[in-house]
Amino acid sequence: MRYVPNHLLEIVFEGLSQQEITKLLQEQGFYFNWQEDGSIYFECSYITLFTHPRTSRLCFCLSIIDCLVNREWYRNLGQRYSLGQRLYYNLLPTKLYKSFQQGLATAATVVDGSQKRTSTLNASFLNEDGQCTKMTEAEAKELGKAEWKNAVIFEWKQGDILVIDNLQVAHGRLNTKLKRKILTAFGNMCNIRDMKPALLTSG
Repeated sequence: MRYVPNHLLEIVFEGLSQQEITKLLQEQGFYFNWQEDGSIYFECSYITLFTHPRTSRLCFCLSIIDCLVNREWYRNLGQRYSLGQRLYYNLLPTKLYKSFQQGLATAATVVDGSQKRTSTLNASFLNEDGQCTKMTEAEAKELGKAEWKNAVIFEWKQGDILVIDNLQVAHGRLNTKLKRKILTAFGNMCNIRDMKPALLTSG
């Protein structure tokens, strides 16, 4: 689920009107709810474990991660943060941490022309019986460790161009002290809803 306050609509939806945003979300199969103040909540469901349409490699969609997964990143990057931040990421009880992160996500702001928010806070899954389940703290921790273990850090230099296949690679950014400007472009090369579920066999 994602929440976009009214003052960020122009940035997130690149100047589309409310009617155009509504049409876009309807066409893409999103559930959405406009608020009285002009902000919007929207969400969708999709296959998380699928076969890549071109390479046939097994892919896991990390768009479903929640803040407890990201917490493992912060713990690994402790040297980049102040003592207070390190204590926050490492020692704060889980329930209190998620509560604070919820507040940060809701109070989305614009900093230096970019949107600042946390990742999805609560990932939900459907099990084999069609029941909705939540990612446990232990599962989030293991996923965060696996993500960090397989991460590649790209050191930007002026003039660099980076092409990412978001079906195979999750992307993010580290905290920075110096101002930087990165131009982005997105290509709708395939539809996540057309992905075929991965066939897993025991053993």
